[in-house]
Amino acid sequence: HGPAIADPRGHTEALLAHRLAREAGVREAVGRGAGTPAEIVPMLYPGLAEALRRAAERSVLAHLLKLEGEGSVRRVQAPGGGEIFRAVN
Repeated sequence: HGPAIADPRGHTEALLAHRLAREAGVREAVGRGAGTPAEIVPMLYPGLAEALRRAAERSVLAHLLKLEGEGSVRRVQAPGGGEIFRAVN
């Protein structure tokens, strides 16, 4: 899926740094009160093309599930039904 990677270590470190930065953004968004991927995506991806929104929401959900597994966020019942994520203090 692309050209050969000349610097695998550097490439991997860059990918990891990007992933950790995105995770920090998800944490910040939840801390500011966003509770669903649909609420978080516009905060992390301003100006995102509508065609990419669903993929971005799934990526954010993956981060939320990871954070839930680590105990950083939890799922709660949303007013009016459904579930939302909230930061664990």
